Amino acid sequence: MDIAICSDLVRKYLGRVVLSGDNYFAGLNSTVFSDGSFCYIPKDTKCPMQISTYFRINALETGPFERTLIVADDICFVEYLEGCTTPSYDRNQLHAAVVELYCSEDAEIKYSTVQNWYAGDEDGNGGIYNFVTKRGLCAGAHSNISWTQVETGSAITWKYPSVVLDGDATVEAIKSKAQNARNSSQCNSMLIGDKAAANTYPHIQIVNLSIGAFIALIFSAMAENTHMRDLQQRLDTLEQQFRAAELVHEQQYQGLQESNT
Repeated sequence: MDIAICSDLVRKYLGRVVLSGDNYFAGLNSTVFSDGSFCYIPKDTKCPMQISTYFRINALETGPFERTLIVADDICFVEYLEGCTTPSYDRNQLHAAVVELYCSEDAEIKYSTVQNWYAGDEDGNGGIYNFVTKRGLCAGAHSNISWTQVETGSAITWKYPSVVLDGDATVEAIKSKAQNARNSSQCNSMLIGDKAAANTYPHIQIVNLSIGAFIALIFSAMAENTHMRDLQQRLDTLEQQFRAAELVHEQQYQGLQESNT
């Protein structure tokens, strides 16, 4: 991305959805990234074509740390497709990318990614370590983000796609296709005040016996005049409850895998 051309927009939105301290790999990307894609759709604009980018690791002992930033201003629409691949090398390589989607009022972003990596040979030599943080923010009312991802190859993939529904009447949908994977879904709802409500309809369809799935729905209610300190303590408790439930599922999943071998 050429920051010099649109430096004000980049400074305004870069790191707004995924903070540099979000996790280790997001921090690594924030420190060393030097390329990527920046897409800004102005207000009242419908992008007439699907925007697409392609990333490829061409050299041995190198790893991309690209960053993708897509901003949809009020009352606009954009569809974006991102592809990634690599040749077959006998040494491991690291891919640590960050994707940020910012969706304003009455805007819609359709984001898709297809990753065709190299998993390594039958002796375990080579392969991509694919550690990616991807997050969308439905910041404006009636905003909509849909997320479709297809993963093939790679020695290990840790991907964290998520959407924060901040505006009123916002919508998100995430679709993922992978093999030999484990899905972990978390929905934490903090209801503040007597007029707040949460309606969650999780739907996970698995047609491959190599897939494990875990979903945790945790709800908590608090009064409107709750002190911020108490609110943070409640959020920490929710996170601890989720981690404890996820650990139990991990143990059960490993036991099931061992019984099937």
